[in-house]
Amino acid sequence: MGIASKLFLLIGISISMVIVDNLTEIETLAKHCRFDKEVQLEQLVEATYSLLVYYHQQSVDDNSSTETAQRDAIEAIRNLSFDGNEYFWIHNQDSPVPRMIMHPISPELEGTQLVDMQESMPLAIRSGFDGKYTSINGRNIFVAMNELTARSEAGFIEYDWPKPLSDGTATETAFPKLSYIRVFKPWGWVIGTGIYIDELDTLIREDLKSKVIEACVWLLLLGVFVWMVISGIIQPLKLFRNSIEALRTDNDADVRFPVIQPEELARLAESFKALFGELKESRKGLHKTIEDLRVLHRALENMSEGVFITDPKGCIVWVNSTFEKSCGYTREKIIGKKPGMLYFGKDDQELYRQIWRILNHTDSWTGEVTTVNHNAQLCIQHVSIAAVKDEHDTLSNYVGVVLDITERKRIEEKLKQNLEVNRNLLRELHHRVKNNLTIISSMLALQSFEIQTPAQAFDGFRKSTDRISAMAMVHEDLYMSNEFSYVEMSDYLFRLSKKLLVAYGTSSGDVEILTQAESVLLNVSASIPCGIILNELITNAFKHAFPDGRKGKIKVDFRKEKDDYFILSIADDGIGSAVNSGNVVPKTLGLTLVQVLVDQLKGTCEIDGSRGTCYRIRFPQTQEPFLEGC
Repeated sequence: MGIASKLFLLIGISISMVIVDNLTEIETLAKHCRFDKEVQLEQLVEATYSLLVYYHQQSVDDNSSTETAQRDAIEAIRNLSFDGNEYFWIHNQDSPVPRMIMHPISPELEGTQLVDMQESMPLAIRSGFDGKYTSINGRNIFVAMNELTARSEAGFIEYDWPKPLSDGTATETAFPKLSYIRVFKPWGWVIGTGIYIDELDTLIREDLKSKVIEACVWLLLLGVFVWMVISGIIQPLKLFRNSIEALRTDNDADVRFPVIQPEELARLAESFKALFGELKESRKGLHKTIEDLRVLHRALENMSEGVFITDPKGCIVWVNSTFEKSCGYTREKIIGKKPGMLYFGKDDQELYRQIWRILNHTDSWTGEVTTVNHNAQLCIQHVSIAAVKDEHDTLSNYVGVVLDITERKRIEEKLKQNLEVNRNLLRELHHRVKNNLTIISSMLALQSFEIQTPAQAFDGFRKSTDRISAMAMVHEDLYMSNEFSYVEMSDYLFRLSKKLLVAYGTSSGDVEILTQAESVLLNVSASIPCGIILNELITNAFKHAFPDGRKGKIKVDFRKEKDDYFILSIADDGIGSAVNSGNVVPKTLGLTLVQVLVDQLKGTCEIDGSRGTCYRIRFPQTQEPFLEGC
């Protein structure tokens, strides 16, 4: 849409707005005028009502007659008037038909009953200022007034009534009138006054006339202005546009503009001509620059590192797609924010401020930062930031390159951990070999003290073999599992018991071993002593608890208590022990070895010989290495 069309549209809209505005103002003015007159009538009646209150109170205070007070009040009100010919009247509340007390325009009605007032044609009544008017057409106007004051003491009423003239008489024709009435209960009077509605219409018409004249003048001025714009600007602009269109088809054509045009457009044409010449000169360089920027943009977009560019205040103005993926936000949400809001948590803001303090002094910073991405995962980033300055050595931007090295750091840390684990395993291996050899050496030395005969040597060799086998089973469990420092005791005790049953069961008759152990991981420093203790006590039970092929059971129990203590129990139902119950172990070689191992476990050993023999060994959970030597 052209300027001329828009101007004509503006005129049409203005005319429509003026018409709508005037119609709206007419309705609003009518409402306001009526409301103002209603308020005026109410105030006038209330002021007159105060005179009745005054004369009534004076008669009470002076103890004078009511008739005298009423007569004085009537004379005072009779002479009151407003707006030229408007007056007040008073009638009483007699039923069924009231009587006129005072009427300054129609004194012939005073003292008469108002029985024939249908010709006044009452229209509507309303109580107070609220609610709607109720139609009362065809009723006696003064009876209707008394009914209104009986309900609400005061209100408005519309009816037809003769209009007073300047000579004190009234017209023969009745005119629409709006009155306000109020009852004075002490004397049973109703006082009222009113205005003629046609006077309100006159005020409204006069105001409308002035607004119409004002609108016409305004529209006339607007039309003159539009004509001046069209004749002085639109036509030269059309010629100006035709010249520019010619340049679009031929960029090398000379720039020519109309000779006759307003001074402002002439200056604009000359400026445009100079500008167009400069643009032609710089167009070639611009094309080269655009192509270079496209190549640079593609290169940055395809980099495997994240790249961001900020303004001098550190707010991001551009990022590549890798940067979007690394921080987990779209480009629209990143632009305008600072890198610290994307890569640094609340606790790292001091580090972020320190980085920018360094940048302000050195124009570059390189380092590693630990951040939290949008998935609340820790990431390690290698960040390099450098300042970009223009030809005047003024800071224009910062460019940052971000490389996610989380996986590389994780692999490096894993390699360090594996190397440390292997070192510890090698040290543990040497330590365990030394401990085991020391244990074996100590047990052989103790066994050698009891050897007196070849048979004792053979028996001692067999016992030593069983003890070493119990130790070997611990290491077998270790290399068969993923754990190198803990043994699963349920399986270990079952297999060791089964092996001892195979070794001694044939010579000991029908003896059964029952194993009940919880699935508990026990470190090697405690599992080896437990295995040797089990070997000694089960071997001792086979040899001494079931003589002469006696049948019986050996029960092995292992469990963990709530206070991180372990209970190892070996009990048989054989002939019983020769020792008394208690915690003193007899000083045989095997039982001496048991007591030494219990002490190494920092535990206690209790013996119950009342029903067979029961050894109950209780020791704490410990992470200490197995003590060397016996």
